[in-house]
Amino acid sequence: MKATSVLVILIFSIHFLLPGQQSANFAIQTTQNQLISNEGIPVSTLQKQIDKNTRLRTGLSDARKTNFQNDVYQRFDSTYNYRWDTQQNTGWLLGYKHTEMIYGAGTNLLSELVKVWNSGEWLNSVIYNYTYDASDNLSSYTILLFINDTWTNYHQTLYTYDDLNNLTGDNFRVWSNNEWKDYSKYVYVYDSDNNIISQTFNTWFNNQWNGYQRIIYSYDSNKNLINELYQTSDYTNWGNTLQFTNSYDSINNRISRLEENWNITSWLKYMQYSYVYDAGNKLSGEISQKWINTDWQNSGYITYSYDENDNLDHYLSQLWFDSVWINNTQLNTTYNPDNFVTERLYQGWYANTWVNYWKENFNLDENNFVNTEILKYWEGTGSTITYADSVVNYYQPVLGIPEPQAEDEFLSVYPNPCNGKFTLNSKAPIGSIEIYDMAGVKVYADYKNSPQTSRDYTIAEAKKGMYILKVKYKGEVFSKNIVVQ
Repeated sequence: MKATSVLVILIFSIHFLLPGQQSANFAIQTTQNQLISNEGIPVSTLQKQIDKNTRLRTGLSDARKTNFQNDVYQRFDSTYNYRWDTQQNTGWLLGYKHTEMIYGAGTNLLSELVKVWNSGEWLNSVIYNYTYDASDNLSSYTILLFINDTWTNYHQTLYTYDDLNNLTGDNFRVWSNNEWKDYSKYVYVYDSDNNIISQTFNTWFNNQWNGYQRIIYSYDSNKNLINELYQTSDYTNWGNTLQFTNSYDSINNRISRLEENWNITSWLKYMQYSYVYDAGNKLSGEISQKWINTDWQNSGYITYSYDENDNLDHYLSQLWFDSVWINNTQLNTTYNPDNFVTERLYQGWYANTWVNYWKENFNLDENNFVNTEILKYWEGTGSTITYADSVVNYYQPVLGIPEPQAEDEFLSVYPNPCNGKFTLNSKAPIGSIEIYDMAGVKVYADYKNSPQTSRDYTIAEAKKGMYILKVKYKGEVFSKNIVVQ
């Protein structure tokens, strides 16, 4: 076997966790996401799940649904990645594949091998190894590179959680001189209502952790985020950099957002955002204004529209120029009858017409699992494809809902499947309860311990798919899977 040389460009970036996105239980379900290379290396299967947080920051709709239908869930067997031949423009070329995926007792992915296609043969490239704690939270994520016919450690991240399975830290380490060395660490702190109240980015030098950047969050009595304060440190003192202040209406819709920059001794206005909602409380419009001299001046406007199933299907961005709104960009999203995304087309306004910037297409099977994904990018005029990749997914089919061992001895849910409303029965008083979707995003939480052994619950605005219910009792965590149809 030939040795594979992998060119690695190490890029470190700040990737703060967003409030309400406490990460836990990274399910091994395929998701509709952009497949790109990370640090010059093919992105791991689990990293595609984790990167969902980054996509959510774009302000675009979350197109990636839980791929669970008709009491069927599936695990990856392998994925093949292709890239478009932009030189000859003749078609797809083999790039790399994820294979030899090894799973634990449930759906936890333990290891996967990446091979690259080179000169007519598959060559070893990367191994990803994963470990989990007793609550099935991802506890470590390690990358090994194949260099000079030898697997060599590259870097890893260690994750820690509190008793409620909130992510409290992730420690990034690099392999150097035959040992792991700390490089950076994020620390997350939560209040008694389980809202994240601070997250700090630390760097390791002089044999100790040193805070470098942090965000401090505060909330109103309805648990709405009202302030985000960003600070940086000179490793001695923290100094303000910017802050966001939010306001809400009587039904907790955010109606304004003020961005201010710190100028030595005081806050200076920079941008403000106002939000409009339709009769169904769906966001329909967003206007941004910039503070110029002594007044707010229009800057941008975004219009959102939805299909008959309340899926966001159109996003139009406009800019204020010469006292009129002009088109800037738009995103059109197409769904199948089961509300799974089949196409996303992002376009820009050029020479008085819409031209393609990028497009994603998803081919789904009868259970709405993604069989193939295609992503294409065009240059600024929309006439030439500058980059494209495609992915073909293969699965290990498993019928039925995965149930943790012995859970039926403690918890039961009726009805299951349900429409979002269900009754939870327990053999003991119901302690704190959390519900996660299959991307690890918490959709419901109640931390008031109850003496009752039976209670009714509702997952507000629940979409079709599978959810994981967790109940904590005397230090133990019990799980139950819920299907919403």
